Amino acid sequence: MLRYINVSFIWVLACSLCTVTTALLFNPETVNAYYYIARYTILVAFIIGTLASILVSIDAFKKKAWKFSIKAVAMVLVFIACFWVTFMIFVVSHQGV
Repeated sequence: MLRYINVSFIWVLACSLCTVTTALLFNPETVNAYYYIARYTILVAFIIGTLASILVSIDAFKKKAWKFSIKAVAMVLVFIACFWVTFMIFVVSHQGV
């Protein structure tokens, strides 16, 4: 089943959702849209990114090659960093800090 799923596309989709959601906050014309949809978009990005992280780890485990394991670790770390920045900006923007 995993050979039919493009895990890299799912991972890019999750990171793109985080990036686009954060970009909405910094454009004065779309800041209201950010406050309406940010919480849901960030939740969807988290679910998609977690799914992609699990799938890429399973895929690396099945292939049993070190380069796939390094790619899996790198993808997980980049997603954690991307999600962490997006979530911190979301929390700070709603706290009024």
